[in-house]
Amino acid sequence: MSASKPTASMSSADSQGPADLATPGTARGSIPEDASLGFAVDTLTTALTRKEHPSDFSDHSLATLFDLQAEYVGDVGLAAIREAQRRGTDVVSAVDVEHGDRVVRSGGRGKAWIEALGGVFAGAGTGTFLQTALEEHPSTVGLSVAALVAAVGLVATTAALFGRR
Repeated sequence: MSASKPTASMSSADSQGPADLATPGTARGSIPEDASLGFAVDTLTTALTRKEHPSDFSDHSLATLFDLQAEYVGDVGLAAIREAQRRGTDVVSAVDVEHGDRVVRSGGRGKAWIEALGGVFAGAGTGTFLQTALEEHPSTVGLSVAALVAAVGLVATTAALFGRR
């Protein structure tokens, strides 16, 4: 990979946070290099050398990758903070961070409910529509309401599924 690994530091000039995130309970300092990030870079480098194409990441793609990484870490951290607040703890624990990871990877708690509810509406609407359509004298209003319920269910389910990252 053509770009070097980024190093992050927090100084009083560029940090708005109350303390250094790398060393709990201390004043601002530098964030040490993460072994996990080194492993990820090694994994990507190995994958790039296995085939002729692609041979490298562009500068723009690396910048995008690191931006998405930062966004992901921020999202997981916020979810972990919310979990720690919900549990009423004094510090964010590793369990809270793991919970935050599960919430972020699953697309959030609300999406699962929207998918399930959308599926129920879509199924009920479709079933009612078919049952009404097969009657000897189907009601136009009944067909319309059933089609509307099915459409709402399909839209909710589709929006929740495509709303995931």
